[in-house]
Amino acid sequence: MYVSHHRATSLPRLHASSRDRHAQLHSIRPAGSKAEVRLLGSFDPQGESIIEDPYYGGIDGFQHNFQQVMRCCNEILDQYQ
Repeated sequence: MYVSHHRATSLPRLHASSRDRHAQLHSIRPAGSKAEVRLLGSFDPQGESIIEDPYYGGIDGFQHNFQQVMRCCNEILDQYQ
């Protein structure tokens, strides 16, 4: 994962798919950054807060992952429009 200094300071929100990525985004966020760091899954209306790596779940894992990410992204769009 690479988030540039510019993005970490200029974007209003950073969304992470896992707790590890969430912690990494918090740790690289520059002092004074107003970027809100949240788990992407925290927007899931079905309450699945972690976006699991679909690699080990076969095609079903990828389909589940896609549906979960779509739910989260749609919720983000609804909240921030």
